[in-house]
Amino acid sequence: MDTFVQIVLVVSFLIHSVLKNLVIGGIPILLMTHHRGRHGEARTYYESLAKGMSHAAPMIFGLAAAFGLVLWVSVWLQYGWTLSPVFGSVTLGWMALLALLLLGFWGVTRVSRSYPDVSGTQWTLGSLTFFCMIAITGLFVSSHTGMFAFPRSAGTLVAGQMHDVGGATFWPRFFHSIFSGIAITGMTLTIYGSLRPQCREDSQVDPAPYDTRLVRYGVGWVLGGTVPQVVVGPWFLLALPSDVRFHLVDGTSVVSLIFFVSLTLTLLSLVLLNSSLMIPQKRGLVWGGVGSLIVTMVFMVLIREEVRKIWMTVNGEPTFLGDLSWLVVISVMGIMGVGLYLGGRYVTLSHSRTMIS
Repeated sequence: MDTFVQIVLVVSFLIHSVLKNLVIGGIPILLMTHHRGRHGEARTYYESLAKGMSHAAPMIFGLAAAFGLVLWVSVWLQYGWTLSPVFGSVTLGWMALLALLLLGFWGVTRVSRSYPDVSGTQWTLGSLTFFCMIAITGLFVSSHTGMFAFPRSAGTLVAGQMHDVGGATFWPRFFHSIFSGIAITGMTLTIYGSLRPQCREDSQVDPAPYDTRLVRYGVGWVLGGTVPQVVVGPWFLLALPSDVRFHLVDGTSVVSLIFFVSLTLTLLSLVLLNSSLMIPQKRGLVWGGVGSLIVTMVFMVLIREEVRKIWMTVNGEPTFLGDLSWLVVISVMGIMGVGLYLGGRYVTLSHSRTMIS
């Protein structure tokens, strides 16, 4: 039962993390794609891509909010976590979150309905939505740093105490969330481009088995979101309490081993993705680079949960879940693999039916 709970918790956070990062990173990328659709080469191509992204945005936003609620219930049942460390009141915390969610969803919906429209309207609505997502990110990051203050209750936690306990990790967590949104959205575009056929104009100039233009575009965003995390990652590691940091680098536990593997895979992904920019026709380079980052993302989610449990254990706070096991790691990887395969098959079959009709 303990293993099952860990798997459900990690998979729920993974799904929520991917969806909310698609919103955080998708909004600025959508605006830039729309800009390229009005200026520069291949305007029709990028305008069509921007239109498709804008139509998918409301559904992604809604699913991210729904899975976020499921995740919150799971964490609340396990840790008694609330939003109150930021505002000092559960009511104020949830009112602020609800207002930001409604305003952000309204902005996303307006963006999806306003194509085609003047560029100024798109930038205004997109900037408003992006601001809401930044505010929600800051709200949750601040609240999660307050979880390091166990066993003190949220009602008695003052700002100075929260700063001493978890404030050092706020900024690296915050920047990590923003840059990961850019990277994950770029990964989604890259995978999608590697599965769909080229447009007619590109196939006449440089024939390829898939959409190399979109692959290059997506890889550029992946690198733009991943490279800054080479700085943010060590910053976050150094900001962790020494007891937690030692457990991550001692090399004897499962969490320590997957931590070092994730670092190696991140470097490997940068090499492969840089190579794919030069030779986008080699699908192995694209999938190898993106696949390395996907494995890294799964490992980092597993490490995230372990960091919280380790800190609670160090401070004498009881935890209800045991240590991370290889069964949990393999199960989560298997579930993610099946999900990616089914999603890829859906995209491939959809394009096949479109070409036949």
